[in-house]
Amino acid sequence: LILMTLLEVTAFSANRWALWKLLEIKPVHSTMYVHMFGAYFGVMVSWCLYNAGLKYFQEKEESKWRSGLLSMFGTLFLWMFWPSFNAILIQDHEDKQIAMENTYCALAVSTVVAFAFSVLCNKNGKLEMVYIRNATLAGGIALSYSADLINV
Repeated sequence: LILMTLLEVTAFSANRWALWKLLEIKPVHSTMYVHMFGAYFGVMVSWCLYNAGLKYFQEKEESKWRSGLLSMFGTLFLWMFWPSFNAILIQDHEDKQIAMENTYCALAVSTVVAFAFSVLCNKNGKLEMVYIRNATLAGGIALSYSADLINV
């Protein structure tokens, strides 16, 4: 894990430098670097560590109600602070306010849609908290790059 961490930090720093210096992308939009790099790095690590000899279902893959409850509290915590995360690097006060409002709207829409699709996609018509937790924050992540650019 230490080797993987060193590799990840080095690769992320090189990626950020290339985007800032070579492609001249503004540092204000750097919040998207974290998510994009984390997604691609996670896919590559999963691909490298994949073991075809494992059984399809492992006993430890099941979640308990207590861990689901704690992760829902984490989702609520992120829901409260995501707008400030998206707006932290913006200098202009009005643009910062626009970014925070846009992020709240995106989080609200993704939450409502996540609840609706969770019920529609479940054969028993029940809510699936796993999907709701993941999809709720997807609105904030998707909007992070352009949060200050959208004027309604």
